[in-house]
Amino acid sequence: MQEGGILGKCAYQLSEVFMKIEYPTRFEVYHNNSMAITDCNQQPLRARGVHCARHSQRRSEKRWTVWQGPGVSQRKTRSQGDAALAKEGAHVTATDINGEKLRELDGVPGIKTKVVDVTKKDQVEALAKEHEHVDVLFNIAGFVHHGSILNCEEADWDFTMNVNVRSMYLMCKAFLPKMLAKKAGNIINMASVASSIKGVVNRCVYSTSKAAVIGLTKSIATDFIEQGIRCNCICPGTVDTPSLRGRIEAQPDPEQALKDFMARQKTGRMCTAQEVAYLCVYLASDESAYVTGTEQIIDGVILAAVLFGVVWSITEDECLPGGNLFGITILFICALLGGKLVALIRLPKLPPFPPLLGMLLMGFMLRNIPVITNGVYIDYRWSSSLRNIALAVILARAGLGLDPTALRKLKSVCVRLAAGPCMVEACTTALVSHFLMGLPWVWGFILGFVMGAVSPAVVVPSMLLLQKDGYGVEQGIPTLLMAAGSFDDILAITGFTTCFGMAFATGSTWYNLLRGVLEVAGGMVAGIILGFLIQYFPSVDQKYLVMKRSFLVLGLSVFAVFGSTVAGFPGSGGLCTLVLAFLAGLGWGSEKARVEEVVGWAWDVFQPLLFGLIGAEIRVSELEGNTVGLGIATLLIALLVRLLFTYVCVLCAGFNMREKVFIALAWMPKATVQAAIGSTALDMARTKDDKQLQKYGMDVLTVAVLGILLTAPVGALIIGLSGPHLLQRPKNSASGTGAGSEDDNETPVTYESTL
Repeated sequence: MQEGGILGKCAYQLSEVFMKIEYPTRFEVYHNNSMAITDCNQQPLRARGVHCARHSQRRSEKRWTVWQGPGVSQRKTRSQGDAALAKEGAHVTATDINGEKLRELDGVPGIKTKVVDVTKKDQVEALAKEHEHVDVLFNIAGFVHHGSILNCEEADWDFTMNVNVRSMYLMCKAFLPKMLAKKAGNIINMASVASSIKGVVNRCVYSTSKAAVIGLTKSIATDFIEQGIRCNCICPGTVDTPSLRGRIEAQPDPEQALKDFMARQKTGRMCTAQEVAYLCVYLASDESAYVTGTEQIIDGVILAAVLFGVVWSITEDECLPGGNLFGITILFICALLGGKLVALIRLPKLPPFPPLLGMLLMGFMLRNIPVITNGVYIDYRWSSSLRNIALAVILARAGLGLDPTALRKLKSVCVRLAAGPCMVEACTTALVSHFLMGLPWVWGFILGFVMGAVSPAVVVPSMLLLQKDGYGVEQGIPTLLMAAGSFDDILAITGFTTCFGMAFATGSTWYNLLRGVLEVAGGMVAGIILGFLIQYFPSVDQKYLVMKRSFLVLGLSVFAVFGSTVAGFPGSGGLCTLVLAFLAGLGWGSEKARVEEVVGWAWDVFQPLLFGLIGAEIRVSELEGNTVGLGIATLLIALLVRLLFTYVCVLCAGFNMREKVFIALAWMPKATVQAAIGSTALDMARTKDDKQLQKYGMDVLTVAVLGILLTAPVGALIIGLSGPHLLQRPKNSASGTGAGSEDDNETPVTYESTL
């Protein structure tokens, strides 16, 4: 280990061990007011704890010894953490009362094991004699008795005190002389918030024992501070561990028991073992050399306060009202709440409203309420960067979501439905906006392709609800709409990137047209190269493969979006992202689903940011009534043409008139794609510092937001209301392959868009 602070690389490795500490697993069994203690294999178990030592706290020393003493570690990953310590030069002695559990560590380099019961004085003293000195002692033996003082028998009291307090007394008394001989040592005791800090229902003897641990800690710290001994204790709140889950499952109503646990958590969640681990690492390190005699409380409020303090000390005014970080945080929280509130709106027999509406409206309100606007400020460069990251995430998710099998199984009607209405609406929008709004042709087509995409975020949930009730299933209408939705969006994004590149190119019309085509081609070539690259790198034999692949997909996607702009080819980044994600997924096979899940987590974070920031871009004070009115007129005219052409696209697909009308109506909602690319042109115009281009960009964004607000809720309502009246229920439980199928024997494919 290189000379330096413990909280560097080695501290990270230490946390790998500590974060896997958990409390005794399934140690409470109640039967007729009697109590037995068992482990996972139902074998007798009396006391467990964790004890940690290292050679020399001074940074210049390189040898470490870590004891995981009579305590339980999460067995899935414990060996990895111990091995990581060994790689750093640590000598690890893992102890436990259960020899069978210790054998799981046999063969791990640098790890020794020993069976010890910390409630037995002779075993503790024998353990101490085997080690010349100890630098850090971590006591974690513990038992939780459930009940008030009236439910606590003398045997319960004695047993709990023996395990929770006497074990720490024995360990400290055995190893403290070795620390005093060196005039240096560090003791960490595991206590609890349920102690002298806070009263907890039905934790009488447990709370008393943990209060005693706090007293023991302060006493040792006071008595030996001048001899170089430090002693601290950790006081977690409710920690989510397997033992807790086991106790919950043992309750008559586990679901209600879990809800009761969560109701007591002011932060809405329980503490994790990892969060306790980080504090263990800190107290075991030289960075806490001036800390002794303290009870370190771990709960969500303290963690949030510490996090804010750290961020404030680094960024100063940025995280205070009026700063960018403060504004982004408030926007994110409000957008999340807005999405949750809208999702709660449920009308009988209707699909739920899309949460993105609440996110969009929250952003709009934060920008246009004067008192709030001054405090919630976000610089346009920060906003633009976050929206571009969100764009990269959603494009990567869309690329991974494309199914090659679905591509091969697309029927002619699905191809017509995916391409026809999108192209017709784009052309209609370009034509109408050119004459009504005064947009140049290329900007008209930018607006057209922004608005040409349908929103599977609205269509898919609505269709799944109808499909569940059997409407249109025999005709394959839900499958048709969900399949065509993704490809409709890909076509719109491709058309947008082409026109986007042309709009900001300098030169003749033919040159700009050629440049736009070349940007599309360049984006595809770059995507193919990068996609094939990450098919094979990292290799399949590496650890954490899913996380590495997810990082590469997201990292390269963000790089493509930002890098293409820096390189002067802004139209190529989006298509590059789609292609690379699609090709990478092809090479990963069934493992692609796990990467999609991780990318989905990233989208869960950036979705409220994207829609909140889009809503915040609209300032009522800067809007011109003429622009809003003409924008709505353009939108409605283009939608009418789209509806009519959609009806035409499904004329020869075997649907009756009612079903054709329904498909045309369902092909109307706008949302995610409009939010993802609606502001891209405005962001680029701002970098050019051209007022006229900025006006065009704002017009595009305004119409995009109007389209979301008008069509997303109305579209969801129309689908939910008209579906039962226009679609047929299946005559039997078996659904067909879908109308328009050229091969009635083909297996139907169900599609779900990730956009």
